[in-house]
Formats: sequence, structure tokens, C-alpha cells
Amino acid sequence: MKLTFVTVAVLSLAMFGCGRKAPEKVAEEIIEKQMAKDGIKGSVNLSENAMTIQTKEGTASIASEKNAKVPETFPKDVLMYSGATVLSTITVPQGFNLTLETTDSIDTVAAGFKSKMKENGWSSFMEMNQGGSMILMFQKEKEKRSVNLNLTQSDGKTQVNLTVMQEK
Repeated sequence: MKLTFVTVAVLSLAMFGCGRKAPEKVAEEIIEKQMAKDGIKGSVNLSENAMTIQTKEGTASIASEKNAKVPETFPKDVLMYSGATVLSTITVPQGFNLTLETTDSIDTVAAGFKSKMKENGWSSFMEMNQGGSMILMFQKEKEKRSVNLNLTQSDGKTQVNLTVMQEK
């Protein structure tokens, strides 16, 4: 089965995220070769718990652990849940994916998002509660933007997977 460069990149980040320079360089070369096989020209930069891929389409970055921070370009009209810990971030030209964690319940987190997103002009277009997990979706149709939230609760913590996308 052919691995795409993103799969190889994520695996490399997991395997080589410990900050060793030689393995990082090897991993960068492997990812760049796979990208070239897939017809994508670009460069890769791996560092401790972070990776950046630069192509003509733009820059993609992945960060975890101590490097995981809310990107400066994250939209101000999307709620950044107060008190949540940022576990990982992915930034691509058309959006963001953040994984957050909080000790608040799913219901408390969901209510916070519903209220703030509505206040910021977002329309809710889907809500699914499956006992222990919840999916919320919002959109700004005229701006062709969407926000998807996947909330799960385990061991007294709620994990929030927050995806923000801008259509081309």
C-alpha cells in the first residue's frame, strides 16, 4: 500500500520527535522523497515535537507537546476554550486542527461553544450526542468557513478536537 507524504510525515514526527539531529535529517529526506514521488515539490523541517512542510500551495505545520500552541493566525471568531490545554496543532493553508483537553464536562464545553459561536455569527448546522461523545458543526455560509468539534470524555477529562476550514 502506497503511503502518502502526510502519513509518512506524521509517522516521522512520532518516531523522531525527540530532538536528535541525525534522525531528523534522515526523516526529512524520506518525507521529501515521498513527496516527490507523489508529484509534490517542497521542503520539510523536523524539530523536537514539530514539523513544517513548505510547498507552492503553502505551509503546513504540526506541533505537539511543549510546541503545541494556538497559532497566531487562528481565527478570533472561533472560541478558544478557556482553561483548556493545547495538546497538538496542525495548520494547513485552508485551516487548522487543534486537540485540546479540559477537566470540564462535555455538556459544559458544548454549551460554551454553542453560546460563543452563535454570539460570533456562526450558525449551528449539526449536533449529535452519542453518550460519552458529541459532535457539533458550525458554519459561516457566506464566508465559506466551517468549524467541526468532536468532544469525547474519558477519565474525568474532555478532549476537544477542533477543526476550522476555509473553502477555496
